[in-house]
Amino acid sequence: MFGKKKVTAPAKIIADEGYGFVDKSASKTLQHEKYIVEVHPENEPAFRAEVTAWVAWPEMPQPGDQVQVRYKPGTHDVDLDITGDPRFDWKLLETQRKTEDAATRERLLNEPPSPDLSSGPGDDPDH
Repeated sequence: MFGKKKVTAPAKIIADEGYGFVDKSASKTLQHEKYIVEVHPENEPAFRAEVTAWVAWPEMPQPGDQVQVRYKPGTHDVDLDITGDPRFDWKLLETQRKTEDAATRERLLNEPPSPDLSSGPGDDPDH
């Protein structure tokens, strides 16, 4: 099998066996999650394998989710391939969140002020 490159195949998350490590930043929590996946290669029989991957919490794959994996043909050497998946790619999700936050900030800064302060969201008649 030496020299064979990994190929992509569809897979289904069969079980989530938990995480071993957590890496938390101010904006994202990543978990080194362990899964059992059922892989359905195009030219080989389906098989099950264990895979460990860094995933974002709470946007991480769950049992029953369809995902892509990369595997070495003829082996059960599998990697979860969530790069570019809008459901699970934490970098893509973080970029989208930052873009949405920037758009919201710009809108809030550029909207005209309310004509009357008493109708604003911070109005508290008791204080």
